[in-house]
Amino acid sequence: YETYQSDRGLYNMSTGVIWNIIELDSAYAGKTLTLEIDLVYHSGKPKIDNTYIGDPAAITLRIMQNSWLSIIVSIFIFAVGVFTIAVNFVFNNSRKVKDNSLLYLGGFAVMISAWCLIETQIFSLIVKDVMILQVVDNMLLTMSTMPLFIYMNESFHLFRMKTARVVAILGLIYIFVTIILHVSHIADFHLMLPFAFVFSGIASLLLIICVIQEQQPFRHGYIRNRYDTMKQIGIAILAVSLSVDLLRYLILNDIDRAVFLRFGLLIFICFFAAGNMASATQLIQQGMKAEIISDLAYIDDLTGTGNRNAYNESVKYVNRHVQQTGEPLQVCVIMLDVNELKYVNDTRGHQAGNDLLIRASQAIKETYENSRFVYRVGGDEFIVLFIGEKAVTAFQEKIEKFYESCKKYDVSIAIGSYCGHVKDEADFERIEHLADQAMYENKVAYKKKNGI
Repeated sequence: YETYQSDRGLYNMSTGVIWNIIELDSAYAGKTLTLEIDLVYHSGKPKIDNTYIGDPAAITLRIMQNSWLSIIVSIFIFAVGVFTIAVNFVFNNSRKVKDNSLLYLGGFAVMISAWCLIETQIFSLIVKDVMILQVVDNMLLTMSTMPLFIYMNESFHLFRMKTARVVAILGLIYIFVTIILHVSHIADFHLMLPFAFVFSGIASLLLIICVIQEQQPFRHGYIRNRYDTMKQIGIAILAVSLSVDLLRYLILNDIDRAVFLRFGLLIFICFFAAGNMASATQLIQQGMKAEIISDLAYIDDLTGTGNRNAYNESVKYVNRHVQQTGEPLQVCVIMLDVNELKYVNDTRGHQAGNDLLIRASQAIKETYENSRFVYRVGGDEFIVLFIGEKAVTAFQEKIEKFYESCKKYDVSIAIGSYCGHVKDEADFERIEHLADQAMYENKVAYKKKNGI
């Protein structure tokens, strides 16, 4: 019997086989079985982990039973990673300032969980050409620290440290050099693995430094919470589990290099993900509060239109645009005043007056469709603002609809408008004045017509 070995191509020098199943004929009963092992890597130490005699299916089931916990933990790490990535996109959809720390942490979890799963050696019982498994296993371990570095930079601004930038650059160089050496058959991934363990150790050390610096008492008004304690516990467990498995690999040469690291990674990822999610949730809540405050500052609470502050901001936008571009901007200002509001308040009460204002705002918003440019600037005064080259056309098209909406909502509104080009602040003030004058004339005509 000889282990299956395909052409090397982009594979490692090793066959990658962990489990060899040999069929023994009954003629060999009572004979001595001799195992000869040829060393591919002369710097390594050969080891026979376990030898079983019996039915192949029963032996396979026994091996899987011995590894069931490691398999479940590896799959759970993968699930946590995918969930963390999904949460990242959900949170970012609710935030103006994007934060991809959960994305990179989830990417690290997915990559390292795949490595942990391969390390259980279960797939070597299923896949015929296991050489590809060994290459993928070594590649994942070689590149796994990069997502962790990116996560630390996103979450802790790691690259502000010169040492961290140097280590990250060296890590990238190591990855590219390892790939080149492997492809050129000078040295395969397996021979370069010691450097991967070195970078993993350095990454863990830098993560410890980041957590300690972030949690210095009273730093920038910092207040310690339970998630900070969870991060400290998570990084401590990761560092200990990584150190134990590294020593096991160097001293015992165990075929599974992630026995303790799986559990350390699971706790680390869960604790850090919980901390990042808590921070993101807090920021979203703060953002929602800020948005509510902003709405209160710029929206009229009775009618739902913009208020005087919102109108002033629009005026500032027009003047700022003209000043910055040096080009005139066409605007139409429509002044509106609800007729008979004082009379309704005096005779029927303020609730009836509020109802009249609400109906008036509905008529105005229905006419001009986009309530973002409708503002209530006084008790009974509204302003509609059109901006841009099509301002005059847009205004003229809405005149007939305006009177139809007033009839629909049973409300009378005095209207006046003026359109012109704004070259400076004085131009806008002139347009406002002329629109207000036109509205006043319309209101006077209404009063004469109704004998008021």
